[in-house]
Amino acid sequence: MQKFIIHGSRGSFPTSGDDSVKYGGNTICFEILTNEFQIFIDAGTGFQNAHIREDKTKLILISHFHHDHIQGLLSNSGVFQTNNNFLLCSALTDAINASQSVNNYFGPPYFPPDVTSHLKNLEWWNFSDIIDFVKPKLHINFINLDHPGGAVGYSVENQKFKVSILLDNEFSTAQIPCHRNHPKVICKLSQVFLYSTSSVGGKCFYQNSENA
Repeated sequence: MQKFIIHGSRGSFPTSGDDSVKYGGNTICFEILTNEFQIFIDAGTGFQNAHIREDKTKLILISHFHHDHIQGLLSNSGVFQTNNNFLLCSALTDAINASQSVNNYFGPPYFPPDVTSHLKNLEWWNFSDIIDFVKPKLHINFINLDHPGGAVGYSVENQKFKVSILLDNEFSTAQIPCHRNHPKVICKLSQVFLYSTSSVGGKCFYQNSENA
């Protein structure tokens, strides 16, 4: 089984109503489902709609810690079921700093109760340990993106598919390859990163008329 599900692709704030029906109103959350793993890239408000699979190892990979990428972590009831163990990590930083960032977000004075410190089924790992843990069934890689505060993109690959998730990135001249006639092509490093990708996910961008 291989499945790629977009639960949310909007940035900044979730929205509702007719104006957001076409692209969806939830913030960032992508799901990759394999025979062994259920993998989430970010946990924006779209995470609330994900069906948590008790029969699979569950991973949450955080691209960075801006609120639209983590604000939905506690919105899914499956997180509060102690038999559902989640392995969380971010290639952006180590497990200690990653857990502290999320705990600060979901704790006083910004969040009434200190919830995450009591959820023992949320285990923070270093990204390098996650890579070793999923081998040889999966290969997970990352690439640094250009975004305030830092961000990373991920690729998840097995023998049958490859999915690349490149979210917040401010394109710069350093990311334009030598062939200046093709400014829409990402740099050679990204071309290697995206090679043989079957699905690419990213944050939605809108025309001015759609933002009105």
